[in-house]
Amino acid sequence: MHRVSMLGAIIHMYISFVNTLSIPLNYSIPPNPPGFSTRIEFGNEPLNPVGVYINAIGAMSEWSRNAWNSEFTGTIGVVDSRLGIAITSVEIVQPKKRPALQMGYVLLGLQSGVLAMAESDQFRELVVFLQYQGAVQGVVEFTRGLRSDVALNSSSNSSVLGRGIQDNINSLTQDSGQVYDMDPKYHWLSIDWRFDGRSILASEIFTTILDAMISTASEKPDAERSYVYGVSSSGNTAFNIHSLTYTPPGARKLTNDVIRESLYLIARYIFIKERKFLETDFTISIFRKKIAEGFFMKVSNLQGNQTVPTAIERRNVVKRIATSLKI
Repeated sequence: MHRVSMLGAIIHMYISFVNTLSIPLNYSIPPNPPGFSTRIEFGNEPLNPVGVYINAIGAMSEWSRNAWNSEFTGTIGVVDSRLGIAITSVEIVQPKKRPALQMGYVLLGLQSGVLAMAESDQFRELVVFLQYQGAVQGVVEFTRGLRSDVALNSSSNSSVLGRGIQDNINSLTQDSGQVYDMDPKYHWLSIDWRFDGRSILASEIFTTILDAMISTASEKPDAERSYVYGVSSSGNTAFNIHSLTYTPPGARKLTNDVIRESLYLIARYIFIKERKFLETDFTISIFRKKIAEGFFMKVSNLQGNQTVPTAIERRNVVKRIATSLKI
């Protein structure tokens, strides 16, 4: 799956056009629903950046198992005591005339909080206020450790969502391996991976993963996808996953929930487990039948002496790259 030369050609082809085109922002986050907005307030306590990213990815994976437009009530949270980070979402009871808080709003708030920290390079406790027509309907909080009322008050419909941290990697070398899913719901899922290229900033990897995850969360979990792309917040890194042109007879299809679960495994059990952040190729198998392949690719170094000055323009270039490589 060596795509460096192909990527370089595509990038050079599109960069020559980017300054003459008027293209809207193509970061994959679904647009805010009418009337919905977020407001962010930073606190003072510092947070572990890796903890923020990996817990946000875990929360996105868990919470998006609910339908995007499903009603959200009570409190949900994720916590990883080893990383010292907790993310919770709390509903604020509304007058009956106001529409219910939707899970999609919570996911948009989660994404907004991560991007606020990543783009400002300020990893501190943070609250995202989820607002509908100016009224606060709920909050997403990033804190050091889970709030005691969330952890202990069972009457608030709270749950601490976490994954068993088992060593589920059968490493072949430090640069390749195979990941098996330990979640009973996805026990049939496995990923073969290989580091294959330049170093990438951890923030680039994680914001790319979150971008791809939320683009699938707004659709039905079992909806089939021929491909999904992700772009880092800076526009310097591309992710692509695409179904294979030929799959074995009886193989399952590539769906939104399979993509999100795969991205969680890649984040947690490849990049975090191996403590390396490099360009990566991978294939996805279901019941040992390969159904899809993909990659993480650094874009900036492939541009040579040509530059794309703004993050918006870089993201547009990367979107074209990622969506052109459905091979």
